Amino acid sequence: MASNLFHRYIWLADTIYRAGRITFAEINRRWLLNNLSEGKPIPLRTFHKHREAVEEFFDIRIACYKPTNEYYIENKAELVENNLSQWLLNSFSASNMVLENKSIRNRILVEDVPSALRYLEPILEAIRELRMLEIEYHPFYLKEPQHIQLRPYFVKLYERRWYVYGPTVDNPQIKVYALDRIQNLSISKQSFRLPKGFSAEDHLATSIGITTYPDIPPRRIVIKCTGEQPQYLRALPLHTSQEEIEQHEGWSLFAYYLAPTNEFFRKILSHREFMEIVAPDEVRQEYAEILRRMLELHK
Repeated sequence: MASNLFHRYIWLADTIYRAGRITFAEINRRWLLNNLSEGKPIPLRTFHKHREAVEEFFDIRIACYKPTNEYYIENKAELVENNLSQWLLNSFSASNMVLENKSIRNRILVEDVPSALRYLEPILEAIRELRMLEIEYHPFYLKEPQHIQLRPYFVKLYERRWYVYGPTVDNPQIKVYALDRIQNLSISKQSFRLPKGFSAEDHLATSIGITTYPDIPPRRIVIKCTGEQPQYLRALPLHTSQEEIEQHEGWSLFAYYLAPTNEFFRKILSHREFMEIVAPDEVRQEYAEILRRMLELHK
C-alpha cells in the first residue's frame, strides 16, 4: 500500500510537471489511462491529500491558477536550478513512463545499481541529524574489514554506485566509502558538528568522479577533440568548468579547471584517439607515460 501511494505521488508530480498547466479533469483523464488507477478516478479530496504529500516528501509545490482552475508546479524554476531536485524530477519522469508501459517492460532495459541501498536510508538519517556512524567496512585492498567511526557529511551517486563522504574519529581528512563495501552499519548516539560553511559541491568542484587528493592540485587543462567528440562534449560536458575556447573544421579545443587524478585520465582514455591533452606539459607527459605502459602490455 505504501509503495502504491509513493508511485501515485511520483505520477502526479511528473504529470503536472510535464504538462506545465493542467486541469483536474485532464489529470483524471490521464490517470484513468494509467495502470495504477485500476479504472477508478481520483476523488478531489484524495487529489489534495496527494498534493500535500508531494510537497512534504519532495518539496514540490503544486498550486492552482484560479482564473482557469489549472494546476502547475509553483517552484518549477527553483527545482530546475537545483541539481538534486532536477535529478528527482528526471527520476520521476523515467519511473512514471516505465509504470505506464508495464506491458512492454521486457523491452525496457536499465542498468542494475549494485550498491547496498539498505544502508542509504540510515546514512541519510545520520546526515540529517548530525549523528556519527559505526561502520564495518571492507575495501577491496584489505583482507579483513575495518571498523570505522564516521562523521557522514554527504553522499553521492556516481556510475551506478552510492558513496558516503566524511572524516573519521581517527582522521580529519574527508574520505569516500562505497556503500556496497559496507558489511554492517549502525547510527551512533554520538553527534558531530558540520564545519561552518561546508559545501559538498565545493569539496568536489575540481574533481572528476568521486575522489580528491590533497597532493594533486587543480590546474587549467586544455584538450583537443576531433571527429564527433566536440558534439558529445557540448551535449554532455566532461566537467562543470568546461569551456570551448576554439572551434575549427573537424576539431575543437576545450579548457577545464580540475585536478588530473586517475579518474580524469580514465575519462580521457575512454575517448580513445579522439582526445589529446594539449596543456599543461606535465599533465600531457603524465598521460603519455600511461599510454606508454599500456602499449608495453599489449605488444
